[in-house]
Amino acid sequence: MELEKICHLDSDCILLDNTNELFKNIHDCVYLITDRNYTENKNICNSGSGHSSLLTIDFLNKFIELCLDIYVNKSKFYLIEPKIHFFKNNYLQGGVCDMTLYYLLYSEKCISVFNLYNIFELNNEYATFDDNINDSEGCYGNSTFTMKNKKKDLIFKDNKIYVEDSKKT
Repeated sequence: MELEKICHLDSDCILLDNTNELFKNIHDCVYLITDRNYTENKNICNSGSGHSSLLTIDFLNKFIELCLDIYVNKSKFYLIEPKIHFFKNNYLQGGVCDMTLYYLLYSEKCISVFNLYNIFELNNEYATFDDNINDSEGCYGNSTFTMKNKKKDLIFKDNKIYVEDSKKT
């Protein structure tokens, strides 16, 4: 059996729906992209994350190609140099990682990506993927979701879990 796509979730993520249903009309690679245009260091902080993703063979091939172009033949090393210098010059922990490359695959238009951070329609309702119950960040920036006691204010209704966005979409 050959797989064309695979759904991946980190062990601390909860999936409350059938991925075949969620992604039946989506043919692109799927993952979270945090486009932090509201931060001072937006080009350094932007990232993509595979902790909630539907990865394709095309994505995996492009990821390998980008790794080789950055680290082996260095033809695209310039894409990560600003981040390396920022972390080094500011004596910060962290730096370039797989999430950096996920973002570069998206920002450099190497692949077509459906961003799970965006709000989309599913079965006549609005939906999004949440990557941290303790954080109000989402597609509208730092204050996307309403919070209660330092957690998203969850609403349980009709055997589903909802969260209210601050924009009242």
